[in-house]
Amino acid sequence: MSGSLRYQDPDLRALLAGEYVLGNLHGRARQRLETLMLEDEELRNQVTLWAQRLEPLNDELEARTPPASVWTAIEQQIGSDRKPIWNNLAFWRPLGTVAVAASLMLALLVGINLYQAPGPERIAFVTDAENQPVWLVSATPRSRKLHIKTLKPMDMPAGEVCVLWLVWNDGATQGVAALPDSTGETSVVLPRSMKRDPNKAKLVVTVESGDDAVTNMQGEVMFKGPWVEL
Repeated sequence: MSGSLRYQDPDLRALLAGEYVLGNLHGRARQRLETLMLEDEELRNQVTLWAQRLEPLNDELEARTPPASVWTAIEQQIGSDRKPIWNNLAFWRPLGTVAVAASLMLALLVGINLYQAPGPERIAFVTDAENQPVWLVSATPRSRKLHIKTLKPMDMPAGEVCVLWLVWNDGATQGVAALPDSTGETSVVLPRSMKRDPNKAKLVVTVESGDDAVTNMQGEVMFKGPWVEL
């Protein structure tokens, strides 16, 4: 699928819009999305919807003072000769300053550094029964590490956990980890004994209980979906 056609996929557009609001798009991926938003009103609306959807998470977080390096980076960006997208009136008018400001504030509150090196190239939002994002799973190529961000607590019953699995087309499975039940971030290193490519597997989340929760998939499936390549 060509790059232009790939960006017409509704699921991909929704995921990219959410990543943009969270501040997880960097480098060329972020620039491509900003370029598309200048001429794509529906995509701008997707960003607005994600900002409105994720903004209530602020109520779950404690206020945090950004490090001095963030403000330094912002000042350098504003003072540079390159004109960022928010200086373009064609972007501000249809999107609305309130929604964009809310998304940027959310990025600061959850401690995301908007000026990191280019981010992961594969992502997946794990949603609940109401299709609300609960976890963001990301991975970089050739890395055996998965990064998991918990966007809102699940409040699981005592003795039950949500477990993340990699499932390949031939039915092979690999337990990854019990997903955190409280907001925050964690990284999981895949076992060296695993010879399969995790990028070719689908993500599955089940509700498990017992000591072998991460090694024996037998609970109810609450989510399944593929990686999305940025």
